[in-house]
Amino acid sequence: MHFSEDNNLKVREFQQKGFITVSGLFPSEEADLLLSLIRSTRESLPRSSLNRSLLRFYSNVYKQNESIQQIVSSQKVLDILTPIAGPDLWIRWDQAVMKEPGGEEFPWHQDNGYNRLRVEHYQLWIALSDMKEEDGGLWLLPGSHLRGIKKHKNVAHHQITTVNDAGAVKVEANKGDAVLFSSLLLHKTSQNVTTRNRWAYVVEYMSQQDFDPFVKPPYFLVSENGLSHPQWVETYPGSRNSANIMKYLDLLLQEKYKATANRLKSGIRKIFRG
Repeated sequence: MHFSEDNNLKVREFQQKGFITVSGLFPSEEADLLLSLIRSTRESLPRSSLNRSLLRFYSNVYKQNESIQQIVSSQKVLDILTPIAGPDLWIRWDQAVMKEPGGEEFPWHQDNGYNRLRVEHYQLWIALSDMKEEDGGLWLLPGSHLRGIKKHKNVAHHQITTVNDAGAVKVEANKGDAVLFSSLLLHKTSQNVTTRNRWAYVVEYMSQQDFDPFVKPPYFLVSENGLSHPQWVETYPGSRNSANIMKYLDLLLQEKYKATANRLKSGIRKIFRG
């Protein structure tokens, strides 16, 4: 597949820094529509364990709304992703975040620290409101994606890692701007010290050659050979690859035994209540 010189520059920038910025990916009215669709869907979504009194997370929004599916699989989005993430992609997860006035800092982390995946994937972060540092803005550590997956520890429901943040950059964005960054890139958001809500929407894209053992079918494929081709499928190449499954066998066994332990605990509680 041939890419323009501008795309090649973006690829090199991403490889070096771990992110690129895309100004005006969504016009203001389209960003407003996307936020309206998220708001109309959020009540049907389960409560996130990351929620705080002034911080709200809404995950797997795209699964509930066909209009959102059309937006996140649109050709203009894929034209940004394809040179960097590859021509055949699926969406493993998404998350809308509302940080209210006073909403706390979200500490430094890699997204792999939360989802436990062992491969790089790609986060498209979309500003659904104007975002400055004081709104609880996004901070990135350029080049940190080159260091591989770091060890994280759980602190107050956050997966955090030790960071020397010298050289960190803040991202100031207008509504509709976007940032594409590596799942391995260290990032955080600051506290919202304004009187207004800050909204962002993050969509995680993964190559169809890769696999997330914690996502159950059907899977939402968004592109083939760089072209938009949204469809729900029961399997795809990465999910049928035995090497991918073996890569996560230890985690899958942990989940299996965890489920067994929870069933035993539930049975014991019922006995004592009886």
